[in-house]
Amino acid sequence: MSVMTQTLLPRECGFRTVLGPAILRQTATMATVLASRVCRSGRAAWGLATLVLLGSVLSTVAGLSPVVLLSCVVALLSAALSRPFGWVLGAAVASLTLVAAFMALGQLYLRIGIPFVAGNTLVLSLTGASSLAVMAKGVRPRPLSGEARWLAFGAAITPAVCTASLIVVRMASSSPKLAWMMNNDSAFNLFTSQHILRDGGVDPEKHPSPAAGISEMVALFTGPGRDGIASADLLEHDLVRAMQLLVLATSALSFVGAIGVVLAARGGPLVTRFCVAVAVAVLPWTWIMFGQATQFGFWNAIVSSAVLATAWLAFAEADRHPTAASAAQALAGTALLALWAPLLLAPALFGLILVLRHWRAHMGLRRWALGAWLAPVALLAWYFVFVVRPLFTSQGAALGADGAMFPMAKTTVQAILITSAAIGLLAYSGRGRTGEMLGAAAVLIAGIAGLEYLIAQREGAPSGPWGYYPAKFGWLIAYLAILVGARAAAAIAMPSPTEPTPGAPDRRPGSGRSAAAAIAPIATTVAMLIQVPPADPRPLTAAHPVSLPTPVWSPGAILPVLSIAQEHGSSELDPAVATLLKISSPEEKHVLSRFHADPALDAFVNFWLLSQPVVEDNDAVRYYAYFLEPDNPDSFCDLATTWGPGLEVWTKDVQWGRQLERRCQDADWSVVSVHPAS
Repeated sequence: MSVMTQTLLPRECGFRTVLGPAILRQTATMATVLASRVCRSGRAAWGLATLVLLGSVLSTVAGLSPVVLLSCVVALLSAALSRPFGWVLGAAVASLTLVAAFMALGQLYLRIGIPFVAGNTLVLSLTGASSLAVMAKGVRPRPLSGEARWLAFGAAITPAVCTASLIVVRMASSSPKLAWMMNNDSAFNLFTSQHILRDGGVDPEKHPSPAAGISEMVALFTGPGRDGIASADLLEHDLVRAMQLLVLATSALSFVGAIGVVLAARGGPLVTRFCVAVAVAVLPWTWIMFGQATQFGFWNAIVSSAVLATAWLAFAEADRHPTAASAAQALAGTALLALWAPLLLAPALFGLILVLRHWRAHMGLRRWALGAWLAPVALLAWYFVFVVRPLFTSQGAALGADGAMFPMAKTTVQAILITSAAIGLLAYSGRGRTGEMLGAAAVLIAGIAGLEYLIAQREGAPSGPWGYYPAKFGWLIAYLAILVGARAAAAIAMPSPTEPTPGAPDRRPGSGRSAAAAIAPIATTVAMLIQVPPADPRPLTAAHPVSLPTPVWSPGAILPVLSIAQEHGSSELDPAVATLLKISSPEEKHVLSRFHADPALDAFVNFWLLSQPVVEDNDAVRYYAYFLEPDNPDSFCDLATTWGPGLEVWTKDVQWGRQLERRCQDADWSVVSVHPAS
C-alpha cells in the first residue's frame, strides 16, 4: 500500500493496521480472479465492471468520497437481482437492502468490535464482489429493451442536470455555495453524526436517538478519509460530503418517482412516456421536497422519502415477483424505523396487502426462498424490539414536541390524500387497475392513521393538537400520495391496448390524444403540488428583513437549484459561511460579535460555532446557539463562564470589544479586534 494511502486511513479504529489491507487484499484477489474469468470468456463488460469496483474500493479506502463505491455496488447488486426479479424490482430490493443493512449494522459494529468506517467499506466491497461473482457464474442480467432504456434515460435526465448544475455553480463561484444546506436542523444533523464516528457505531447508552438513521447516513459519507483532514478543514469536509448525500438521495427520489409513474403508462407513443418521465423527475427538485428540506434542515426527509418511494415502487411493480416485493417492504420498514419511524405505516400496509393479495405465492415459499423472505422480516422485528422499543419507552413523549416547520395545514394533507385515492379508484373502475387503487388506498389509510396518532401525542400541548410531528408526517405522506396519484393518472391516460375502456373502443392515442395523455398525469401532479405553495427561499438579512408573503412564484422559489446559483437567493449567507470555514476548528473556541456589517451573518456563524460543542456532549453551550444576545455584554460573559477558558470573541468594532473586556474582567477569555478591511 502506498504511503499516501496509509496517511489517509483512519488511525483511531485500527483500519490502517488490520482491516484496510484486508479489504484491499481480499477485494484485489477476488477482482483479479473474476476479471480473468470474464475476460477469458470474452465478456469485456464484466471485466470493466470488476476494475471499476476495485478502483472505487481503493478510492474509498484512500479517503475519497464513497459515492462512486456506493453507486457501483447498487448497480452491480441490481444487475445480479434483475434476472430473478426484473430490473425495477431488483434495483428496489438492492437499494433497500443496503440502506436497511447500514441501519442495522450501525447498531452492531460497536457490539462486535468492527470499526464503523472500515465495516461499511468492507460490506460494500463484499457485496459488490459477490454480485460480480454471481454474474460471472452465468446468472446474466435481464436484457433491457430499447423502450426501457429510453424511459430510464428520461427519468435520469433531470437528476443528472440538477446535479451537474450544482457542481458547476460551486466550482465557478468564489463563494462556498454551501449556505443553502446549512439551515436550522442541519448543524445538529452534522455534528451528531460525529458521535457515531467517535463511538465506532450507534451507542444508545451514550447518545440515545430515536432517529439515528440520518446521522448514520451522514457518517457513512463523512467517515472515509476524515482522519487525514486538518482540524481547520474538517467542517468543510463534512459539509461537502453531507451535500453529496443530499444530492444523491434527491437524485434517487427523482429517478424512482419518475420510473414509478411512467411504468403505469403501458400504452401511448414512447416520446409521450419519455416526456412524462422527464417531467415527473423534476418533482423532488422543486420547493415541495428539496426546497423545504434544505430550508429547514430536514435532511432525513429527503432520505426517508427516497426509501418510501422505493418501497412504493416495489409494491406497484409486484406482479412479477410478489414475495420479493413484500420482503422489500420489511427492508424499507427497518430503514424508516431508523430514519423517521412514523412513516413505517405505509410500507407496513403495502406489505400486508401484498401478502393477502398473493397469499398463494407466499404460502408456496420453501427452503432457501422461505429463508430469504423471512430474513428481512426478522431484521425488522429485531430492530423494532431491541432498538426502537427501548428508545420509545424512554423518549416517546418527544412525538408531542414542537419545532420549526413550514405551514402545512391538516386540511391540505387530507385534500391531497383524498384526491390521490379518488384517482386510484378511477384507475380501477375505468381500467381495472387494482394495484393503483390499492396503493392509493394504502397511502390514504396510512396518512389518516398516522396523523391521528401523532395528533393524539400532542394532547395538552400549549400550541394545540397540530404541530411539528403531525405536520412533518403530513408533508412526507402527502408527497408519496402525489406520486401515487400521478401513477394512477398515467394509467388512466395511457392504457395498453388490451386494457378495457368502458364505453369506447380500445385504441392507442393519436397525435392529439398523445399530448392529452402526457398532460393528464403532469396536470394531476401539479394540481396536488400547488396545494403546498412555494415560499420565499431567501434567508432574513438586513437587506431582506421580511420574507415575501406566500406563495412566491419566482423561478428560484419554484426550483431551488436556480436560487442556489443566485448571489442573493438561497446562497445569500455564503459570506458568513466563508468566515465560518476560516475560523472553525473543533479544538478552538470562537464567537463573533459585530464582526460583519449585517448582524444576520454574525448570528449564522455563531449558531454553527456554538452548535459544534454538542460533539463533546456540551449541550449547555448549544443553548447559546439559539439564545445568545448579540448586543448584551452580559450574555457573552455568561457564555464565557459556561464554555470555560480559552474563548475568543472576534469583532471589528474596537470600542465594542473594549466594552466587552471591561464587563467580564474576571472571565478567562479574550477579545480579538480584527481590522475592518480584513
